[in-house]
Amino acid sequence: MEHSVFHLGHGVLAHTATDAMYYFKMSPFYSTSCNNEDPRIPVNELGRNFLRDMTGVEYDVDDDASTPPSLWVINQQMRTAPNAAAKLNVFYVVNEVILQAPRASQLIEARLSNVNHHLRVALETLAAFKPVVGEGDGAISSTDLDAAGPTEA
Repeated sequence: MEHSVFHLGHGVLAHTATDAMYYFKMSPFYSTSCNNEDPRIPVNELGRNFLRDMTGVEYDVDDDASTPPSLWVINQQMRTAPNAAAKLNVFYVVNEVILQAPRASQLIEARLSNVNHHLRVALETLAAFKPVVGEGDGAISSTDLDAAGPTEA
């Protein structure tokens, strides 16, 4: 998804899980083809019980991970049975902003890219390093040794 942040507007704060879902529905992350849009689903806490009996994509507030009113965690999940749902995405409603959490593969890719960059810089620095042999005015640099060519024993 090209969007990763959605601003609700100044002063908007979700005080209940129902508020958090209402605000989340305004974001570009919300898909209107989900089970939550079924007209039989009440727009309150009872709606969760109805959703558990359906199969397909749904959004649900994670009560355990949320810390109202400043942080609400919303899971997009694929429900396959009343007690079986696989997480597809995680979203955060933080004060006035909705954020999409990165996936583990994205985090690992970013970390490996960062490590690769620092290793390349270190190796380039090491390749450019020309140590000095000896001390004082008579010191011979490795550049001087390279210019002198091979020595015979």
